[in-house]
Amino acid sequence: RGLMDWPPIVERMYELALWLVVKAGRFPKDQRFLLGARIVTKALDIQDQLLAAALTPAGPEKRDRLAKLDLDLERLRYLLRLAKDVRCLSPRAWQYAARHLLEIGKSLGGWRKSLSG
Repeated sequence: RGLMDWPPIVERMYELALWLVVKAGRFPKDQRFLLGARIVTKALDIQDQLLAAALTPAGPEKRDRLAKLDLDLERLRYLLRLAKDVRCLSPRAWQYAARHLLEIGKSLGGWRKSLSG
């Protein structure tokens, strides 16, 4: 598969994951290996799940994968909110990530809806 064959949501998540890897690497040492690692792991898990969903034929398995992704996006939102509240992310950085997650969530919702009709 070429880069252009993937659904746009896959590329959006890649961009967010890349940004989060860099940001988490700059977290204070006491949070880098706890909260930072958890955020990066969750983002990379979501990326993996998006790739798997893109390769899964339409049907119940694909719908289940996308439903799980919805929950994992919500988990990532809460981890990022926590990072903001403990001041590992600035409010501006948090807003950037939140906007990306909102966009990804809307795309995921559209993808799920397209499979149910």
